[in-house]
Parts: sequence; C-alpha cells; structure tokens
Amino acid sequence: MADLANDVVTYTDENGSVFSNTWDPMSRKTNTTIAPASGIGGTTAQSFQHNGLAQTTFARDTVGTNNADVTLVYDSIGRTVEEEQVYGGNTRYVTNDGFTSLPVSQFTLPNARQINNSFDALYRRQQIIEAATSAVIASWQYFGSNRIATVTLGNGLVCSNMNNAQTRSAIQSGLPTPGWGSLATDQLGYDGAGRMIGERFINGTDVTVGLTSAYDMSSNKLFERPLHAEERSSPYDSYDSMNRLTSCALSCAGPCGITGPGTILRIINNLQDRFHYGFSLCCGSAK
Repeated sequence: MADLANDVVTYTDENGSVFSNTWDPMSRKTNTTIAPASGIGGTTAQSFQHNGLAQTTFARDTVGTNNADVTLVYDSIGRTVEEEQVYGGNTRYVTNDGFTSLPVSQFTLPNARQINNSFDALYRRQQIIEAATSAVIASWQYFGSNRIATVTLGNGLVCSNMNNAQTRSAIQSGLPTPGWGSLATDQLGYDGAGRMIGERFINGTDVTVGLTSAYDMSSNKLFERPLHAEERSSPYDSYDSMNRLTSCALSCAGPCGITGPGTILRIINNLQDRFHYGFSLCCGSAK
C-alpha cells in the first residue's frame, strides 16, 4: 500500500512478514518495522537519518536487541568519503581514497585491501582492479553511451546482454527477433526502447544462468523468466492505476521451500548507491 506521495507504507512478502515504512515530508525513509511471519527470523526494524541534501548519513539494522550501524561521511560536493560500520562492539571503516570527478577510483577496505576503478571519458566503468597485484576483477564493454554489452569477471565468467554471435544486443527494425527459446538459444539484451529484457552468464561456451523479461507500453514489467529455472517464472500481473506494482505470482519449487503458486511483493527502495559507486558486478546493476 502506498500513500498520496507514492511512498510504500506497508507491504507483505511471500513469507507473510509485514513491513511498515515511515517517510519524512521529503519522501525519505526514516523507519521500517517488520512483523515477521511465523518461523521467520532476521531483521525486525531499520532506521535512517539524512542530511539537508537528502543523503543518508546513518542507517541502523536491528535484530531483536542487536544493532548494526552504518555512518556515512561526505565531502563538500556530496561524494561519500568514508563508511563506518559498527556491530557487536567492533568498528570497521571503508574509505574512498580517490575519485575521477564523481566516481570513486580507489577505496580501501577494513583489512587494508585496496581496489581501483577505472572509467572512460563518459564516466562509464571500464575495470575493477586489485591494487596490490593489478589483477582485473571485472571489465565492461558497452553499446552506445550507456548500454552494457558484456561484463567479464576475473574467473572468466561473462555476463552478456548480447546474442550468441556477440554481434547484436537489441531488437532492431529489419532484423530477426529471437523467439521464446531456452537457455541455450539466441537471446537479446534490450528491446527497441532500450529496456533490458535479457542477460545470460556464460562460462566458456556454456550458458549457466539466464533471465528474460518484457514490458507493456507504459514500461511496466510483464514477467521475469529464469531460463535456467522455468518453474520459478514470475508474471507481474497486478499494477494499480498509477502503474505501481502491487504483487506478482511466483511459481516456486525446490530450495525456496515454497510449493505451488505464491505471492511475492517486490518493492524497490529509493536508497542511494553504495559508497563505492555501485560495486555490484551484475550486468544490470553496474552504475
């Protein structure tokens, strides 16, 4: 359920746990309380503090009476320079040591390990590099100004948004569009509007994990289809009059512990990027 400002105030996940959110007048989340379903453990509350620039300065995750706290420090132009993490009486720091304009070009982890990021002239991430050994952890290739083509990880695994021949990434007029297919058949990463509709993880010549999706004309997602686990495909069939997703049907069997159709509510919070400018290696998550 959302309020008049379009902020989600309550939702229920697939386990039956109920999340209640509180927002300030600027639509910044300040608190979340969680009523876990029977047999579900973990976080019971979260709280957030923000500065006048709407940057998150403090976050707390509570499990019963135990707190995990994060304090964020910014410089005069809004870049995160340090993250302090406190849990169980231990305090650890992650420090951003260098920048390429806005993006972080180097950061230091609590164990003194240093990681370097390189960016091109358009501030697109090119590589993540181990500072001590110069080993490449991940590298990116792009189509156009911001469409990711591939992400190659240091272990050789490639996250691809391209077809099997590695010559196309998007649906184009006058060119054939791959059919429904399977994990091994041809897929494209983007539709004609530039929205991501597919990505696959390729190990050598074998596709190990894949995902496809599609959108309606209002850019509402219609489904998520795991190519490697068809039984877990999720139709997104419930939107309100403001095109906000309210629920989707989840068919799940196996490790998730649910048999038969269930309901999962997928809410995307408006939290800021992580301190090191989106360190996620997934194709669709590189910022």
